Amino acid sequence: MDASIREMGVGDLAVPRKMRSIGEAFYRRQAAYRSALAATDDAVLAQALEQHVFTGAARAEAASRLASYMREAVRRLARQDHERFGRAELSFPEPVTWERQPQ
Repeated sequence: MDASIREMGVGDLAVPRKMRSIGEAFYRRQAAYRSALAATDDAVLAQALEQHVFTGAARAEAASRLASYMREAVRRLARQDHERFGRAELSFPEPVTWERQPQ
């Protein structure tokens, strides 16, 4: 990321500041998603996604669909053998064909 920021024209003195900003944004989102996934209601996760990912008029529906998909992906990952993680053989729901399951 450091090299990419430099390629975009950020000067040497500003790179650490930009990297700190990127790191803070990443960890802020990670904390929001982690606590939202701990909640049992998809509305909490959808709200976090709506705030951090989506913009525009259709964002509430899109965030709700992504929240439901994320919960299913987390469930599937939890059931997978840990050795598969080391081999990067993870199975996720197919986003195009996956439909939201009733809660």
